[in-house]
Amino acid sequence: MTYKTKSVKCYESQIYIGNINETTRQAFAQEDIEKFIAQAQDEWEYIIPVRVSETVFVAGSEYKEKGWEISAISYPRLNLEWTEISKFMNHLASLLLDNFKQRRVSVVDNYHIVMLESDYFFKENVI
Repeated sequence: MTYKTKSVKCYESQIYIGNINETTRQAFAQEDIEKFIAQAQDEWEYIIPVRVSETVFVAGSEYKEKGWEISAISYPRLNLEWTEISKFMNHLASLLLDNFKQRRVSVVDNYHIVMLESDYFFKENVI
């Protein structure tokens, strides 16, 4: 049996987001984030598939928070440049930051680490 193969230059981008709404101090469910991502994908020029995986952030014995890693790759069937995926992932991260009331959301890819921070939570006397 023969197989048809196609390969593209490797590119991966991940968004890291916690699960606590900083305004309400309530956790939100993975279902909520998946539904929100699907809406953002529907509004973009083309669909960029992502994987949503549970993760845990640990910082010493005093801090532990559940959250998600949202990952996109240079999927060969889409034939997109890495810059197009990066643009979408940064856009999605900013939407997630605002919608889920996060202090910070990180975007990590092959070339950069970007930390998006909410102006609201870092104003004087808010933290």
